[in-house]
Amino acid sequence: MGQLTQEARLRFRNARRDLKYDRINAALDEATQAYASFQLSGDLDGMAECVRIVSHALGRQGLRKQAVQMATEELEKFREKNQKRAEALMLVTLAEIKLNANQKESREEACHLANQARLAFTNLKDRKMEGESCLASGNALLKCGAFDFALEAFQQARPIFKSLQQVSLEGRALHGLACCHAAGGLYTRAVEQAKEACKCFETSQSSIFQTAVLEAISSWYVECGELQLARSFAEQSLAMAQEASSPRREASALRSLVKVYILQGDANSVLGNCLDAVSRYRDMNAREAESIALAALVECSIASQGSLDRSLQAATDACIAFREMGDAHQEMHMCCTMARLCLEHQQLDQAESHARTALQLARGLDDRLGHGEALGLLAQALVLLKKEQVVCQDAKDQLGEALCSLSLAHVYMELSKPKEVLASADAASRLFRSIGDKMGELSALQITADVHARAMRYAEMSSALEKALTLAEALGDVVTEASLNISLAQAQMGLLEVSSMQPKSDTFQMQGALAAKAAKRAVALARRQQRSDLIISALCALSQTQFLVGEKQAARSAAKAAASLAKGQPLTEATALVLAANSCIAMGKTDAAKEAASNALYLFEEVKDYVGQDLAKATLDAIDNPVSAVSISGKMRLVRKRKTSVNAEALRQKVRNVVSEIVGMDALMDDTPLMQSGLTSQSAVLLRNALSNEIPGPSLPFTLMFDYPSITDLSAFFVESAGGEEEEVEEWVEDTSAAGARKAQARSGPSPDELRKQVRDVVAEIVGMDDLVDDTPLMQAGLTSQSAVLLRNSLSKELPGASLPFTMMFDYPSINALTEFFVARSGPQVDMDMIEDEDEGAPMMRSSLDPQVTQRQVRQIVEDIVGMDDFADDAALMQHGITSHNAVLLRDALSKEFQGPNMPHTLIFDYPSVLDLTEYIMVRAQK
Repeated sequence: MGQLTQEARLRFRNARRDLKYDRINAALDEATQAYASFQLSGDLDGMAECVRIVSHALGRQGLRKQAVQMATEELEKFREKNQKRAEALMLVTLAEIKLNANQKESREEACHLANQARLAFTNLKDRKMEGESCLASGNALLKCGAFDFALEAFQQARPIFKSLQQVSLEGRALHGLACCHAAGGLYTRAVEQAKEACKCFETSQSSIFQTAVLEAISSWYVECGELQLARSFAEQSLAMAQEASSPRREASALRSLVKVYILQGDANSVLGNCLDAVSRYRDMNAREAESIALAALVECSIASQGSLDRSLQAATDACIAFREMGDAHQEMHMCCTMARLCLEHQQLDQAESHARTALQLARGLDDRLGHGEALGLLAQALVLLKKEQVVCQDAKDQLGEALCSLSLAHVYMELSKPKEVLASADAASRLFRSIGDKMGELSALQITADVHARAMRYAEMSSALEKALTLAEALGDVVTEASLNISLAQAQMGLLEVSSMQPKSDTFQMQGALAAKAAKRAVALARRQQRSDLIISALCALSQTQFLVGEKQAARSAAKAAASLAKGQPLTEATALVLAANSCIAMGKTDAAKEAASNALYLFEEVKDYVGQDLAKATLDAIDNPVSAVSISGKMRLVRKRKTSVNAEALRQKVRNVVSEIVGMDALMDDTPLMQSGLTSQSAVLLRNALSNEIPGPSLPFTLMFDYPSITDLSAFFVESAGGEEEEVEEWVEDTSAAGARKAQARSGPSPDELRKQVRDVVAEIVGMDDLVDDTPLMQAGLTSQSAVLLRNSLSKELPGASLPFTMMFDYPSINALTEFFVARSGPQVDMDMIEDEDEGAPMMRSSLDPQVTQRQVRQIVEDIVGMDDFADDAALMQHGITSHNAVLLRDALSKEFQGPNMPHTLIFDYPSVLDLTEYIMVRAQK
């Protein structure tokens, strides 16, 4: 072993020890230097071990996103180099980081990653790491509530460690088994196995792990009501953690001890311990330990009936610490605690604010219990605020009354009562204005604008924002001014969308210029304050306004700048990339559009934003917009056209049905502009997609929503597009002989009446209304972006055909417009079942592909793209090195190898494994 390698090994051991005893900065320094040494010596496994240390250290500092990003990037590098053990180490590292996340999806993903790592280590015959993967899997399953499966994972890990004489790891497996028994209410059995684990840790001198087990035993005795025993074990845990100099474990043990003292009615005895611990951890910059100690201090202070200010200050500090650590769950509970405290002491405005924050966090976490708790606190605040408002009115206390009205507006907003929100906000605005409180009036106007925005009343929204902007400028509040300008740009774009103005008209261009001016002002203000979040939002708004008025290149530049700034923020970056792709589509830059939309889809997949995924897929579909009729195995080719008639009323009904389902309203008038009825840009896209899929035909123009704004206008457009009595009907024949042509018989698709009924049924089911008028704009009828996605998906399933184009909701905003569009696209297709072999007089074979040969071909192409060959045919390729870039390469390679209809750009997401791809290609060849 060379000197460089020896030095790297020594530093690695130091880093591992520092991490074990919570010396995070030292661990990061040692692991980073060890990584550099391993890199110079070419030891990839050593590099992977160091990355594991660094990732865990970052996670301890609350930087979980950075930890995940780092491990993911290293995973890709090791896969490219075909380093199996290093790759498996990154898989188990990612599992260990993600299992500590609050989101259920992350924990479930941790289970999947741990299983992948375990299989890899099994193949590598690395028994120790196979066992550690079992531990990671068991911990993830335990946090997901799958106790029986977790128990099985720990039971598999224990004999592995026992056979390797890894006593400390055997103790961890026993601790896991104990936790599983405790989760099932078997506390006696849990304590027995936990004591066995303690013996293992004592033998291996792993005091840190022993403190965790002792703390767990204390909590189980609390559950059993054995408070004296619980106190004894908590004190043992605290003493051992102090001896081991582990701030995190010491803080956790202290919190457990505090809970026991509180239950015994003796909180004052440990209040001093909590204050001392917070001060020590703060001096040590041990942020995680400080956050735990602060939570213990809050609990102790409340139980000992300390002063409100001290309790609130400790709770506020704890919230800040939990936020920095990325622990939204603990932050939510602390906000609820503060809300309860404020309610008890009649601090109603603060109670309302803390409850609202808790509610927002609960929604983000999808925590139903937390959501219910926060709503209950808001309801209590509402009752007390009304009483306080009456008291202020009687006492002629205008400031107090204004503050109550403002708080009531916030509460009503969270309780989804818009009329009450507006009434309270207007009252607050008048009162603040009368006493000259510009800040208060500004806050009330912002609430008013928000309510109008949610109801898509853009004129009222603009009016409120303009008043608010005047106040923000007077106050010199540049950040608020920038934010208001962004909102004003969006409001003015909304006004354009719901108007009946032609895009090329002077009025339209003038209004669009005002929106762009507001967005540019927002960008300038945000840059002045160096607020990257505001700069990104302002650039996205600017891109949208410029696209709306036809400044395609400028729109693309703004979107690209936003995407560049948003690196590391997947959702924001993906949104900006979709905007950039739209601009590229309009400019005819299909390659750039494909790249941007593919990257956006990958990012939306990463954060599991399903609405965003549909939007990105719609963008990709709009690039090529493949037609429904295709050439199969060289058998079909367009040779002539003939005239036929179109049922205009059936088209109108079909369009009306689709529009109804998208907007969620049936009572739409055919002549009402759809954008005026509430249609937004996002749902307009989804409506256009739904119509494209329902009524196959030529690609729809992107400005259709402005050119044909009502159901009647869209109906006329579709009739004209279909040609009415002049509709051209395609007929398909063999491309090699006239005899084959005689055997191709055109089969007409559904009649216009049938299409209208199908679309209307789907729309009615989505929006929950059956009485929509065909000409009523669907957005006016209440269609939201989410229901628009559902409508597109439902229409795609109900009426299979070509991919739906991107801006459908702009172009065909009503049921009539959708109906006529689908009639226009419902040209006759060829019934392949009716094509017979000329010599044999029997139906010809739909496909000459052999399934086994095809599967081997697909696998070979995938192996060439991914650069590895050790994955199963049913394994998800996204877990084996497929990125958004090489997903495009894979689609292109498969398209060249297997001739036929255009393959979707979302191929790798829709058909994630070799088996799925093979099945798709076989079905595709039979169409």
